[in-house]
Amino acid sequence: MTPTVNRTELVGNLGNAPTTRFNAAGTLIVTTSIAVHTSYRQGETRKERTDWFRLVAFGEAGENLAHFAKGDRIRVVGRLQSSEYIDREGQKRTSVELVVLHSEPAPLPRKAEAEQPAEPAEQPVEEPVAEAVAEDAQPVEPEPVAAKPRRRRKAA
Repeated sequence: MTPTVNRTELVGNLGNAPTTRFNAAGTLIVTTSIAVHTSYRQGETRKERTDWFRLVAFGEAGENLAHFAKGDRIRVVGRLQSSEYIDREGQKRTSVELVVLHSEPAPLPRKAEAEQPAEPAEQPVEEPVAEAVAEDAQPVEPEPVAAKPRRRRKAA
């Protein structure tokens, strides 16, 4: 039998505040929804679409998810799970939800970062005045400065 993979990652905004409850065995269950926005071109026009997904988390993953609030930008990793039920009209329905295994705050995409107000320019750093060094003191190496990450250019 070949191995199968059921792993999904979503980045979006929470559509409502997470609700918490406990089942009969005392396990924490947290539910909420996430809105995932995508945009695409259709001919010459640019279209936008929002997909909504139900999230459910249990135990420790639920405790982590419960710390977020409505509107928070979040990244969730989990597995898709479907269930069947009978609605009020007697119709058989299928529901698909993401069982959250891990959740964390998500950074804004680069385009949104560019729209944020720019921070004030950094003031030039003055060189420190050399201090007297004791004879037995060891020289201190300056910490290396991390290189600025490169941005990829969009393909034409």
